[in-house]
Amino acid sequence: MNYYNNKINKLISEKTDDKRTIMDIDGLITKYGKYPILMYDYKSKNDTTTVNTLRQLSNFSNVKLNDNRNIKTFIISEKENEYIITELKYVKEYSKNKEDYIKNSYNISKEQNNILIDFFSPELHLKTKELLQQQTSII
Repeated sequence: MNYYNNKINKLISEKTDDKRTIMDIDGLITKYGKYPILMYDYKSKNDTTTVNTLRQLSNFSNVKLNDNRNIKTFIISEKENEYIITELKYVKEYSKNKEDYIKNSYNISKEQNNILIDFFSPELHLKTKELLQQQTSII
């Protein structure tokens, strides 16, 4: 693996075996209180999401922390005119099928950055997610 954007990951990767997974999580958003913790990995237009990435991130999905809040995990993919937010779920058994790791998917136009911001605001996350699900069910 090449880790051009992270010197530590590159160093560890070069000096260890190929059976190790090194991930660079792009964001962990938290707000004190009863709000969910949001963890995401961002993929640009030319990036692909591997089964291994889905598998590793899904291991964090719904993990309960010491303060009794759960982690929600996402992949944010950038396309021409939209962002695709893929919500992940925990999968107990290894699967080669990417779809098995997906709980839900949300498309947000790049013109609607406010919706993207609300989605990743812990206090507005659930409300925004419900709004996006209602829009999807109407289409």
